[in-house]
Amino acid sequence: MKIKIGVFVLFVFLILAGSQNGILAEEEIQSYNKSENQQMYFCIEHINKKFDNVILQNYDMNIVYSIKFENEQIDLYPQFISKLDAIKMIKCDAERVIVLLKEKYSLDNMVLENWKDYRNALENLMRDVNKPEWCTASNDEIKKLNAVFRGLENEEFNIEIINTINNNNTEMLLEDKEFIGLLPIRLENIGLHQIFINKNNDSQSIYLKENILELKAASGYSNTSALKYATAHATSRNTSQYASFSADCTNFVSQIMEAGGKQQDNTGNKNSGWWYKGRYSYSLSWTVAHNFVAYFKIYTGTTYHRQFSRDLKTGDYIALDEDQDGRIDHMGYVVQVSVIEATAEDGHIYEKYKVAQHTPDYLLWTTDEDNHWETYNCKGTYYIVRP
Repeated sequence: MKIKIGVFVLFVFLILAGSQNGILAEEEIQSYNKSENQQMYFCIEHINKKFDNVILQNYDMNIVYSIKFENEQIDLYPQFISKLDAIKMIKCDAERVIVLLKEKYSLDNMVLENWKDYRNALENLMRDVNKPEWCTASNDEIKKLNAVFRGLENEEFNIEIINTINNNNTEMLLEDKEFIGLLPIRLENIGLHQIFINKNNDSQSIYLKENILELKAASGYSNTSALKYATAHATSRNTSQYASFSADCTNFVSQIMEAGGKQQDNTGNKNSGWWYKGRYSYSLSWTVAHNFVAYFKIYTGTTYHRQFSRDLKTGDYIALDEDQDGRIDHMGYVVQVSVIEATAEDGHIYEKYKVAQHTPDYLLWTTDEDNHWETYNCKGTYYIVRP
C-alpha cells in the first residue's frame, strides 16, 4: 500500500526509535493530507522486500520502505525484522570477539541497549597493536559483528530520511546536500533522473552522463602532492595537524584530498560542506565514508573487482560498500596501479594496485595478505571518486 508522507507524521520518530522490531505498521505512518497548494513531491511505499546479506546469510533482513518521486524509486536501507533476534544470533556467531570486548573494555553483557558501546570497543580493538593475531578485518566473527552493527544503524538512517521528507516534502529536497547525503548509494541509483545539486556558484559541477554522476574537479588539484601526502602518512598519522580517530579511513582520505589542493567548504554545519577545524569540529563528510562519497560524487562503480581494478588510475579515491546495503563502509586511496595480474582467493583474476589507507593503517599492494580489497568481489560494491 502506498503511503504519502504529508506535512507531519504522528509520533513517527518515537514509534520507530522505540520499536523492538524496527517495522512500522501502516497506520502508524499515515499522515494528514496537504492542502491543494501544498502538493506532495515524495511518497513512501511500504515494500517489505527481502534483503540477502552476503555476510549475515541466516539473519532476517528486509528493505521495508522505498521513496518514490516522478519516475524514480530509491529503496531505503535494509533493516532487521527483529533487532532482538539479531543481537541474540550475533552473540553466538561472534562469541569469541564479544567476550574479548566485554573483558578488555569492562562492558556489560551485550544487549540491544548497549550495542553502540560494543561497536566503539571493536573500533578501538582493531587499532590496538597488541590485539590477538586472529583479530583481523578478514576474521569471520569480526566481519559478522560489523555487519550487525551496520544493520542496526540502518534503521536510524531510515528514520532520519523519513523525518526529513516529512518536514519538507517538496522538489527542493533534491537540491539539499544534507538530504542527498542521507540516501542509500547503489549502482542503480547513481544516475538519478534530473538530480542537480551544487547549483549556487559552486567550484564543482555535477552532471548526468550514461548513468554516472561525474565530478568536474576544481582547478589547482595536484595528484603529485596528494600522492606524496598519502605515502608519507599511511603508516604514520599526521597528528600534528589533524585529530586521529579509531575509525580513521575517511579522515585520512580527506587529508589527502586537502593536501592535493582541494579547498575546504566550511559551512559551519556538520551535516553539509566538507571541512575540518579541529578534533571536535568537522563535517560528517570529512570523517564518514558515506558522506564523503555523497559530497564528492561517484565516477563509476561495480560489484566486479576485476572490472574495478581495470578502471583504476593512480590518485583515485576508492570506496567500498561491504554488503551492498547502500551504505559506504570504507575508503582508501590508490598510490599505484599495475598491469600485472594477480589471482584472488576466490579465483578471479585482476590487475593489482597499491592502497594507502587507515583503519587498518597500511601502504600495501592488494597481493599482500593484510590488504583485503580484493576479497569483496561480487559480495560488496566498489566505487571510484576521481578528483
